[in-house]
Formats: sequence, structure tokens, C-alpha cells
Amino acid sequence: MPVESVRSRFSVGVWVCWLALALTLLGWSQVAGICGGPNSFVGAAVLTITGAIVCGGTVSSIVLMFRGFASVEADSRFWARVSLCAAAFGAFCGAFFVYVGWVSAVEFWRT
Repeated sequence: MPVESVRSRFSVGVWVCWLALALTLLGWSQVAGICGGPNSFVGAAVLTITGAIVCGGTVSSIVLMFRGFASVEADSRFWARVSLCAAAFGAFCGAFFVYVGWVSAVEFWRT
């Protein structure tokens, strides 16, 4: 595979890490908003979908970064490590959103 293609995928992986972390703000607005959580089935579904997108984005970005980690410069590797820490936090938050959204959706579905 050409080196430029690997670097381009690496760059996309870094950006997706930060995009997934920015998307967690939508989830936190659902969890810690005015009402303190989803107050309907639709809110629970939005929270679950947001969490799934955040988790999927972080996993795919981590895979893209690891594939191109060896072919980039040292300063890019430093920012990749910072991005991996941000992605780990985003994945943790996304898993929390999926859990809270799923539990809320099940409870709203029963009533």
C-alpha cells in the first residue's frame, strides 16, 4: 500500500477520534439536560443511537490509526497518542450512553 494512502487513513483516524469526542456533547445534553435524562422513548432512542455512533467511530478510528502508526513521524505519533486517550474517553462515554439509553427505552416501552 502506498505511504500517502496510509498517512491519509491515519489522518482520517485522528480526525474521527476528535469528531467522536465532540459528538459526546450531544449525548451529555441528553443525559444531563434540563430533565436529567431521556424523558420519552424517542429521547432514549436518540441517546442509544448517539452512543452507538460514538463507540463505532472510536473503534474505527483506532483501527485506522494503528494501521498507519509505523509510517508517520514522531510528532504525529504524539498526537495520535493524545487522540487515542480522547477516543478511549469517548468510547467509555458512548458505552455509558448506550446503557442508559437502552435501559430507558426498555422502561418507556413497558409503560
